[in-house]
Amino acid sequence: MKPSLFLDEDINPSLSKLLASDGIDALSARDADRLGALDPEQFGFAKSHGLVFVTYNYHDFEVIAHREAGAGRDHAGIIVSYHQFRDDELGLLAKAIVTLLGERTAEDMRNAYLVLPSP
Repeated sequence: MKPSLFLDEDINPSLSKLLASDGIDALSARDADRLGALDPEQFGFAKSHGLVFVTYNYHDFEVIAHREAGAGRDHAGIIVSYHQFRDDELGLLAKAIVTLLGERTAEDMRNAYLVLPSP
């Protein structure tokens, strides 16, 4: 089974539509009415709904991933990108995510911290 995603507010919410065309369920922070929530709150929302968290905010989410692992807490996974894709590059971002998820099941993503390759 493919994992479902939660797109942090730093990700263009239009990405969810691009991913849906490839059969990937993605909920944006905007669509979830979660704009302005703090990182731990956003992560908690994704975690409580079993969603893989997708963000450009690798600094904070690397810390969160280590904290979760150190405490022995499970989560659906975290995908980060060091490259912040412009709006005209959303197709490239979608392709990178589709490729990554094509190689992994939801179970494979569990507790993972994965970095997307730069375009």
